[in-house]
Amino acid sequence: MIQHKSIVFVIDANSRAAVTASLESYGVGAAKIVETPEACIEALVLEQKSVLVLDLAVGSEQINQILSASRTHFKVETRPILILVAELTDSALATASEYNISQIHAGDVETDTVGVCIKQLVIELNTTGNIREVLVKVATARARGDWAIATPLLEKEQEKQPDDERLALELAENYIHERNWSGAEKLLEPYLATTPPMIRALNLKARCLMNEGQFDAAALIMGKAKLLNPHNVERLIEFGHILLSSDRIDDARQQFEEAGDLDSDNLDATRGVGQCMLMQGEVNEALDFLKSISGPRELASVFNSAAVMSIHNGHFEKGMTLYKKAFKVVGSDDKIAARLLFNMGLGYKKNDQLVKALDCFSRSADMDPEYDKASQHKHSTEKLMKNIKPQLATSKDEDIVHTPV
Repeated sequence: MIQHKSIVFVIDANSRAAVTASLESYGVGAAKIVETPEACIEALVLEQKSVLVLDLAVGSEQINQILSASRTHFKVETRPILILVAELTDSALATASEYNISQIHAGDVETDTVGVCIKQLVIELNTTGNIREVLVKVATARARGDWAIATPLLEKEQEKQPDDERLALELAENYIHERNWSGAEKLLEPYLATTPPMIRALNLKARCLMNEGQFDAAALIMGKAKLLNPHNVERLIEFGHILLSSDRIDDARQQFEEAGDLDSDNLDATRGVGQCMLMQGEVNEALDFLKSISGPRELASVFNSAAVMSIHNGHFEKGMTLYKKAFKVVGSDDKIAARLLFNMGLGYKKNDQLVKALDCFSRSADMDPEYDKASQHKHSTEKLMKNIKPQLATSKDEDIVHTPV
């Protein structure tokens, strides 16, 4: 019998003893007993192939934090997972759907009863080795940024096993990364048609719609996923950005704040709230809130995101005002100021204010001569201005603002 390792996070001592005894009886030894979410995450990172047994009594928020952290680290979750629940609720089923949980044990935990689930875990371990090995390779490729290598690996295995849910969803994610929206959506169709629909399929569908510019439809889909499982921090943050793209700033801020409540150390949630505050005109409040990421580069990034999204939503002057305020708070770092000026120039260029755009690109190139994008856009803007009538180039360009940086 193949010897496997396990990680066990179970609150009740008697239940934990029953689980470890059953694991040993089916050849899953070397159990790593953990007592905190942090210790569980650390163990998961160290042991990619270990069986995981989680007790939902730990708390839904903590379970989502653990499973999200593992998926984020490895890019793909490959291990068989068993969760223990007092009763089989919609929330438990949603968690199982989202994270591809192999087995759920409901009710009192005794060696014999939990052993039925653990037996199935061992069968899965011993019969799905090829799929898991492919997924490990996919995870390794993604971690290196080699998504193009992962796609043919998944396609080849998915042809052999077209009904395997994990392969289909991972391939859909790869297609999304490669901007193959139609390919991804075709793979997602059967998993969106289930009752209830699979949460991860909803998540991926929303991502397709967002990238296709269908922000309201994406928000609707993401809202359905949130109803099924409101504790996924990564999804709340993604939902917030979708809502921002629809100019629903108050709703977006709520998602970021909920994400921050679930994970107070999550910098993406903090950035999201700060971006919303800036877009709502609460600049001083945002600066105070963003103290935890108060480095000039981070602040410039949040200001830039807020400005870009404001312009995207049709609030051009608000976006330009945010850029001007950004110069006053990020200090005198020329490289940071050069990038702010460059992005400000893009905003002016898209708004046909070519003189102001050229001024921004020129100053950006002067501040950072190694910043090739600034020089390239400077030259392309100069050529564009030569090809149009002078009055068209200057009609919107009165009062050029030279903001000190």
